[in-house]
Amino acid sequence: MRSEGSLQPHPTPIRGPQAVDVLDVPLALTDYARTLAWMDEMIEQHVRGYVCVCNVHTVMASREDPELRTSLRGSALNVPDGQPLVWAINALGHSLAGRVYGPELMSRACAHAAERGQRFYLYGGRNQGSLVQLALNLRQRHPGVRIVGGYSPPHRPLTAEERQTVAEEINRSRADVVWVGIGVPKQEKWMAQMRPLLDPPLLIGVGAAFDFHAGLVPQAPNWLQEAGLEWAYRLAHEPRRLWRRYLRYNPRFMTAFARQLAADRRPGAEPWSAGAPAPGESAVSGEGEDFLSGTSGQVAGIRRTAAAILADGLDEAVAHARLERPRLRRGARRLPRRRVLALAIERTDAPNLLAAARTELLRSRHDVDFLSTDVERRGKFENLNGMLAQRGGHDYDWLLALDDDVMLPAGFLDGFLFLAERFGLQLAQPAHRHRSHAAWQVTRRRRGSVVRESAFVEIGPVFAFHHTTFSTLLPFPPLRAGWGLDLHWSAVARARGWRLGIVDATPIGHDLRPVAGSYDRGAAIAEARTFLADRPYVRAVEAQRTLRTHRRWRGRRV
Repeated sequence: MRSEGSLQPHPTPIRGPQAVDVLDVPLALTDYARTLAWMDEMIEQHVRGYVCVCNVHTVMASREDPELRTSLRGSALNVPDGQPLVWAINALGHSLAGRVYGPELMSRACAHAAERGQRFYLYGGRNQGSLVQLALNLRQRHPGVRIVGGYSPPHRPLTAEERQTVAEEINRSRADVVWVGIGVPKQEKWMAQMRPLLDPPLLIGVGAAFDFHAGLVPQAPNWLQEAGLEWAYRLAHEPRRLWRRYLRYNPRFMTAFARQLAADRRPGAEPWSAGAPAPGESAVSGEGEDFLSGTSGQVAGIRRTAAAILADGLDEAVAHARLERPRLRRGARRLPRRRVLALAIERTDAPNLLAAARTELLRSRHDVDFLSTDVERRGKFENLNGMLAQRGGHDYDWLLALDDDVMLPAGFLDGFLFLAERFGLQLAQPAHRHRSHAAWQVTRRRRGSVVRESAFVEIGPVFAFHHTTFSTLLPFPPLRAGWGLDLHWSAVARARGWRLGIVDATPIGHDLRPVAGSYDRGAAIAEARTFLADRPYVRAVEAQRTLRTHRRWRGRRV
């Protein structure tokens, strides 16, 4: 017979996915496939644990509720259910493709369980009638799923006798998973308290998934979910229940996470500005040079970080309201397959995102040849020329060069190339998100813009050449840092009538490491002076100009 003396969750020897702390809540770096595989292992080995499906409300409520915080930190797995949590994880330097949404996890688990014979118990719901409807709907959508019991508890804490009765009923069902839908924070606390009393390997708290799958509450459209605006849709349908929660927690989350981000990213010294030397820097300061942007572009500090996160959120909201992403996916399918050579330089001595970028590029419908090399002691363009020598380069439609610390959005290459060709760009770069470190202000994303034709395209952290430029621009000049090269190429492009542009519809993240952290700034400026001394180049003031903004791509021909 079990005792209620120990209410701590059962420890699990099965290692789950890596986790990262967001406001002191450990969130797993996982997706649906990895989560289901982990669940299978827990069930097969009959190891007990519980899973919390976390959104902003869960994280922020735990900062005020010590019992909830203890429950979250004692779980076997916390998955990021809210899109803002995915953005937060990625802002901390990780590359998570998407969230693990509780209702979708439950649906996929039902389909999976129907094939494997796993047994489910349902605990929660508004009342017993809604629980019966939930079970009927799940059986209709997933024939073969084994739902072996269910109980809708009263809307009050259970007595000790009731807890024991519930535990005995669940154990008699021989369930493998107990799905818990009684809302935050009750379900997290219930799972932590009941874990020692229950035989099923897994308890999983999914909250509103019970109402969604029972058909009692509509779910937000996918584009609103991806934009992180599901809360607005739910608020419109349940204003009396939810308005206080969202008004209280959403702004607090942004402020608290901005503090965490600023603390995590704070360098040992103040970031340098292009107009003044960094503390302790000797030799050349670069003051007054007309080939420097005038700022490091580094986003640091609580206020700037919070403002950047808010601006990125507003940009995403506008793009999703215009249905930009699904339209771009459809449009990109019309572009014939292209041959793309992607070249990357990796710093193996520092954190990087190259593996995720490579995976994203190889997902493209285009034929991508991906080469990378360790930076070693060579300069950026020495490394690029070395890789070009291996492939020749001239047999490709596009050449793409990227740094190892960029975060590419899903479907990046398909959309980027489609828009570059749609607007006849021969040198192109994706825009930076506001949270990115970007020295040139013109390269930051503009709200409502799809593509901007510009007087300048930056070489780095991602830039692309059309094959019509290869014979003129390749191989790269024998430079190490290469500052000023993009200004020279912009002048060459103007002389030859090439079109340059910044693709706002496929923005990248670039904030893992400080800007130009691997260069000696004085040496880079001296190299640029020498290189530009007898070559034409676009001055920095002119480089910041936008020549034309395109807010739609329909009606133009590839």
